[in-house]
Amino acid sequence: MLQVRHRHGRVVTVHGASPLSLDDIAGADRDMRAAHLLARDKVVICADYREMKLLGPTEAKAMISMFGLFNEFIERSAILSSSQSALAVLQLVRILREANNPTRKAFDDPAELRAWLAEILTPDEAASIKDVF
Repeated sequence: MLQVRHRHGRVVTVHGASPLSLDDIAGADRDMRAAHLLARDKVVICADYREMKLLGPTEAKAMISMFGLFNEFIERSAILSSSQSALAVLQLVRILREANNPTRKAFDDPAELRAWLAEILTPDEAASIKDVF
């Protein structure tokens, strides 16, 4: 499952949980395009992937592809991962690396994630992510 939501201004939140299917990824792609239109600018993504487990090879490849397609629309993307699964974290880091966008970063601490995003958010945008984690 991937839930995409336009929050405020440029902020888009994503909640990901296993199991994750190719249909879920296609739906997130569609929802991200709609959120980008609502933002009317490059988006700042705040994602919670702590409930994601290791993806299958096909799903991982689809995530890399989707992430890559949105590179030009992203100002910054922060993804919170769980430290409970070292393999899932390593896979997420690989997906981010292969999506080839240095403005994407993985975190395991919600406070550090919010602080990194707050560097570029307006006060209203920053307030819109306080209840995400």
